[in-house]
Amino acid sequence: MGSFALAVQRPQVYSSLQKYPKIPPTFDGSLPSTISGKPYDRIIIRENYLFHDMKDNQGYTIQDLFGKVTTGIVSVDEKKMYNVVQDSNSLSHILTCNMTDEAIADYKAHLEAFFLEKFSMSESK
Repeated sequence: MGSFALAVQRPQVYSSLQKYPKIPPTFDGSLPSTISGKPYDRIIIRENYLFHDMKDNQGYTIQDLFGKVTTGIVSVDEKKMYNVVQDSNSLSHILTCNMTDEAIADYKAHLEAFFLEKFSMSESK
């Protein structure tokens, strides 16, 4: 490739790198606030959880709900996370969770990775 072609592509490469999402500073996909010594309960889509004393979308308190999180949405202004949870009867519930300032900062910095599962670095046998 000639030097002219490299000079033409350089601005495109630079522009692409600026738009690329921030990569978490860990190898396993942990977000910064979970490694700072102040962990919070990070919700991962497609994982099962037992929720205690949560509010649903109609304001009712749900004592104990075990189910799979199918969707997660964050409202930064409200500092709340809304999770759709499917129970063992295939009923869906929208649960609301308050978020810490650290969790909001993680969400803002890592939009694409916030609800994703951590990576396993285990050796294949």
